Amino acid sequence: MKISKYHGLGNDFIITKYDPKYDFKSLAIKLCESHVGIGADGFIVLKENPLEMVFYNMDGSLAPMCGNGIRCLAHYIIRNGISSSDEFDVKTQAGVMKVKVISNNDKDFRVKINMGSPLFDNESFKASSNLSYFPMNVSYGNEEYQIYSLFMGTIHTVVFVDDAIKMCDTSLGEYLCNSPLFLEKTNVNFVSKIDDNNYIIRTYERGVGFTYACGTGACAAFVVLNKLNMVGDNCNMHLKYGILKISKENEEIYMTGPSCHVFDTEIEDDINEF
Repeated sequence: MKISKYHGLGNDFIITKYDPKYDFKSLAIKLCESHVGIGADGFIVLKENPLEMVFYNMDGSLAPMCGNGIRCLAHYIIRNGISSSDEFDVKTQAGVMKVKVISNNDKDFRVKINMGSPLFDNESFKASSNLSYFPMNVSYGNEEYQIYSLFMGTIHTVVFVDDAIKMCDTSLGEYLCNSPLFLEKTNVNFVSKIDDNNYIIRTYERGVGFTYACGTGACAAFVVLNKLNMVGDNCNMHLKYGILKISKENEEIYMTGPSCHVFDTEIEDDINEF
């Protein structure tokens, strides 16, 4: 079985083509484990004709979409000659994502992706009946936080804090992710301000934990910032290993950022022996 590894600003993925003989949930769990597998935040399966992204978290759970993952998948598609066009559509469980290649240099591969429009109704982000307004106050320890939840490619909650980086050393992300407020859990994005057009973001991903980057999370954070009139129609979201440029055009959200190819390899078909 041929597989590849890519990363988008440190958020890393194993990518392979679809073959009905494989149990991809089991593959995701085994290969994403760093001690007995290859190690990755997620596992992407590419279906063709039409192009479709199937995304598994490292625990084997399915997610509708992944922003960093789709940039890496676009890189995989171009690098392997699956599409010769600089613009193509990729079907996901969150809808069709429109990909535009900005730079096709393998050492500086960048794409701009139409991520669609955010959804704010409870049904979209699988909220319980207790979460019925935007924002909501949540108490944790001796602090109270305002949380903003929405569906932006997948389920997200945004929390504004003084220092997003320090939140990685707390358990608040895990607490909110697993809160009974969310019937299918939520990704949690901690956001702090640098200046009027630049923000730091750190994301606790459901099924993973804290990751180095989350593209849909950066988009979700921008949506909330824009809705609160804290930014205009574009801003820079600063992740640990670089910047994602997020913008709004005709009420749709666009993400521009890089992907990096790490390696290609081949593994034995019998994953139980891997």
